[in-house]
Amino acid sequence: MLKMGNALLCFLVFFVLLVADVAAKTKQDVLFISPAEIKAGRLVAESSCASCHGMSGSEDKNHIPRLAAQHADYLFAQLKLFQSGVRVPETKEHSLRSLSEEALKNASIYYSMQDLIVRDVTKDKAASKMSPMEAGKAAATVCASCHGETGNGTFSGMPRLTGKHQTYLVTAINAYKTGERDDAMMKMATASLSPLDIENISLYYAMQKPEGSDFKVNGDAEKGRELAAGCGGCHGEVGHSPSSTVPSLAGQDPAYLIKAVNAYKAGLRDHAIMRAAVEALTDKNIADISAYFAAQAPKAPKVTQPLTAVQIAEKCDRCHGINGNSLDRFIPSISAQSERYLISTLTAYKKGLRSNSMMVAMLEPLRDVDINALAAHYANKHRRAVVFADQMCD
Repeated sequence: MLKMGNALLCFLVFFVLLVADVAAKTKQDVLFISPAEIKAGRLVAESSCASCHGMSGSEDKNHIPRLAAQHADYLFAQLKLFQSGVRVPETKEHSLRSLSEEALKNASIYYSMQDLIVRDVTKDKAASKMSPMEAGKAAATVCASCHGETGNGTFSGMPRLTGKHQTYLVTAINAYKTGERDDAMMKMATASLSPLDIENISLYYAMQKPEGSDFKVNGDAEKGRELAAGCGGCHGEVGHSPSSTVPSLAGQDPAYLIKAVNAYKAGLRDHAIMRAAVEALTDKNIADISAYFAAQAPKAPKVTQPLTAVQIAEKCDRCHGINGNSLDRFIPSISAQSERYLISTLTAYKKGLRSNSMMVAMLEPLRDVDINALAAHYANKHRRAVVFADQMCD
């Protein structure tokens, strides 16, 4: 009697959990895998899927996902969404309209049972584990000879990089890299920098403490105070910019300021507002304004250090499993996924092109470089085989 009571209780618990699970999923019944279904799925894959995803499901091209070793239930749910038009492929129309539900199930089962072929990764794994600050310091060695190790350079005519917001520094470095700002030395120095390098270098300098220095001044700072009144609306009254996109001028090398203002005045730097603001200034006016801003105490901007890819991934792992190996059959594994596909998918969620409130909320604060680093992080992880089995009560 006691055994019967325990068995009944165990069955009731199992039934309640099963009902709760089905209610939570509400997508479809769990797929069961048999050799016959795998064989049938291979035929479907050969005729309808292999041209893009390959028979192995390990193809890594364009923005096409790798299907091998993915959960069959998740694949089936997504194929149904594509077939119904709820999901629209980025590349070309899926040939799913004529496929039966059974064919979709079998194709999902077939790809779930394929071993994911992991290719050699050429990414610098040590660098990917650095914090953005550490990576920025390492990448900034190319800048140190002119701008100083911490951006507090003392060479006349060279800008100080401290006291500037990261956003502005990114824009300025990219302008030199693309040739928008004409400087042969800067173009050569920035040629090999990736977008992530530029973001990290800019963050590193933005977070350094500005230092004072005795610059040689040719202008009259007192006269410059009056003339600089027109600059305060954008650059701040004493050169502390209120905007992340406008540079602070306080504590800047006056020789560099003179050179920069003359570049705007001559049209060598393309900026309509700046050109209109400086076109009537004389050489003496420019020297006086530069002397005034150079005499002001610089101030570090308020910059929040972003999370590393590893720190961001720790949040993603809560749903997608440790290192992207999902233990939920309805949530995709993202380990060893195509890096390009992950970037395009994460970007689609961030822009609202794919609908999932949790994904949108998670991605909203991330920059493009964070998404790229996150995609590289998961592309470097090995996908683990996960086998689901129903547990029966004794």
